[in-house]
Amino acid sequence: MLVSSMSVPVFADNPNITDTKWGFTIGPGSVYHITGAREKRDASSTYVHYETGTKPSLGVDVLNKAGKSQCKKTGTIKLGQKGLMYQFVYENGEKYCRLKLFTNNNADGGANGKWSPDSIGTYTVINK
Repeated sequence: MLVSSMSVPVFADNPNITDTKWGFTIGPGSVYHITGAREKRDASSTYVHYETGTKPSLGVDVLNKAGKSQCKKTGTIKLGQKGLMYQFVYENGEKYCRLKLFTNNNADGGANGKWSPDSIGTYTVINK
């Protein structure tokens, strides 16, 4: 008798793909932003869009509700880019996640975009 086992991502019938806006002012003492928690409904990647800003790129991480990273490594998203973040929120039994965006350059500026905890589109993975 042959028995096989494989891991297959679980995708919800109703993924949480509604885009929510994020934005923050960058300056001395303000080099990162953490969004409010949103429900994570499946094992799909997290969607991020860096729409406008003064920085050519931003660092990105996906956190659980308590603020602990759920990624093997952080990502980088370029200005104007839409991307996906591999993370393990759902697989770790977490129900909610937050997006953390950051820069190492505290020169005055700002950044704005959108995100959703789950995804259905095909975009570049930004934290491979």
